Amino acid sequence: MPSSTEESYSKTFMVDSSDSETENEDLALVHMVLNKLTLKDQTLLHRLYKKVPYAFNNLWRDQHQCLDFGKLQWKLHGSNLQLFLQDMCTDFRSVHFRSEHLQEELNILEQAGIEHLINVEFCEISWDNSLAQKYTKFPQWPLHALPKLLSNLLYLEMHAPVQACYIEQFKKLESLKIYDEISSSALKEILSTDADLKLFHLPGNFIYQLSGISKCKHLSNLLVNLQTFLTSPKEILQLPELLVLGLTQLTENKEALNALSLIIEQKGSRLKSFQLNCSFMDTAENLTQLELNRCLSLEELELVNCKFENQDIIKLCLPSNQTYALFCNCLDLMDGQLLIFIKASTKLKEIVLINCPKLTVDLLHDVVKVRITSEQEEPLLIRVKDCPELWDSYQNNLAIHWSKVQSIIKVECLMDNYNPIENVQFTFHELEGRRNLQVQA
Repeated sequence: MPSSTEESYSKTFMVDSSDSETENEDLALVHMVLNKLTLKDQTLLHRLYKKVPYAFNNLWRDQHQCLDFGKLQWKLHGSNLQLFLQDMCTDFRSVHFRSEHLQEELNILEQAGIEHLINVEFCEISWDNSLAQKYTKFPQWPLHALPKLLSNLLYLEMHAPVQACYIEQFKKLESLKIYDEISSSALKEILSTDADLKLFHLPGNFIYQLSGISKCKHLSNLLVNLQTFLTSPKEILQLPELLVLGLTQLTENKEALNALSLIIEQKGSRLKSFQLNCSFMDTAENLTQLELNRCLSLEELELVNCKFENQDIIKLCLPSNQTYALFCNCLDLMDGQLLIFIKASTKLKEIVLINCPKLTVDLLHDVVKVRITSEQEEPLLIRVKDCPELWDSYQNNLAIHWSKVQSIIKVECLMDNYNPIENVQFTFHELEGRRNLQVQA
């Protein structure tokens, strides 16, 4: 129960401030907020009150660069929300819309008098999965308002189905990720525009015809599932600026291996990095078909979930020019197999071993012998994680032995988190002519 002094102060505050009932209510709200501050903070605010609006704008810019109505509406309503949007409309750098509430969220912007979010470069449109099971369609017409609202958009992530044609109207769009289904007409419009699209990802299960994709002259990063790739492999591989190609949903049949072989056959001379999750393969012997030893400009090799099964690693036709290699979750990889690989990889500077439990410290002893005889100028860096037998023995003898051979090999515990690739990714070198143009520019 408030004291008589508090009640007297409150009444004086209300009556002396204004005769207007509305202003009295506003002042009461301000009083309630100020009353939560310490006396020291109150005096600071009183002294610097002219700087408060500017300070709020700076604070909001730092804390709310993303406009997210789903989170914002829990905190602000009515005129308070409108004021916040009006002050921040040029400071938002990204926006998150909920497709099932899109019209409602656009109405809020309209009521605040906001026609453009000129500095927004990233937009994510989410989709309630529980609704996806109940409704196969939702109103698409609100989506047509987005290109005008987000005229400088560069990155778009779409988790809802795309049925209407509007994405091609984002004239500056460089990155597009569509996680749900897209209609053939909408896809055709995207591929037929002379846009600046550089990244295009279709990670879902849906199969598409990518006819005309070779005309996307700026496209450098493409992710599709295996079956979509197989509809237009020739056109995809003709993309003039293609630097990164990812395939998902590799299957346990010859189609996947044939597709990988085709890519290596046509673009292996430009292959810079090759990352492969081998879980779709019966055994590492399937790697032989890829003939990775043809890739003479390969710099990085990553193999995940590979079943070596005492295979002769020489017969796997693995590359030998890479400077970096990674083996992850290779549960039966043996010392002798890896030693042969290291011996053949004369340019190798770093190798990462994650969850390869069969490896022992004997591998390190043999690598030292190989590197001494090959007279390598730089020590080989071996980074280890979840290889207990190798790492424990190394640690126990670090001061006695391994510290003395660090000019030949260096062993480190991998502290960084590593997310293994789930399928396959090819990374290619830039064309020489394009690289020279960039240097001149």
